[in-house]
Amino acid sequence: MLATGHENLMVIPVSIGAVANIIGNAILIPHYSEYGAAFASVFSEIIVMAVYITLSSNHFKLVGVFESIWKTVVSCTVMGVYLLSIARLNFNGWIVAVLQIVGAVAVYGLLLLILKEDIVSKYFRKGIETVRKRYS
Repeated sequence: MLATGHENLMVIPVSIGAVANIIGNAILIPHYSEYGAAFASVFSEIIVMAVYITLSSNHFKLVGVFESIWKTVVSCTVMGVYLLSIARLNFNGWIVAVLQIVGAVAVYGLLLLILKEDIVSKYFRKGIETVRKRYS
């Protein structure tokens, strides 16, 4: 919206997302505590993104956005399952934290690479080319 000079429209998705977050928190926190708050935040961000996409499509052409979104959602979901699985291990807190951080980055990045997300594939190829030039 900034790039098209429509800054005044940015208040719409942010306001809708804030209301969704407040309602989600009010409903979910009493039952699910921090998990409810996290879910409400993620859900409200999805709403904000959807409203931004809808408003932006009136001002410029969005190519490949929905293809990119499903790849990101799949990768995030699998990463979330990984994180919850690791959190249930009975290891030292530091070990679990390191496994979660390193593993989450690896799971998310590899899934985006496997699903051939454009920007991830582009930078991966660029990195491979850089390594080949350096060591050949």
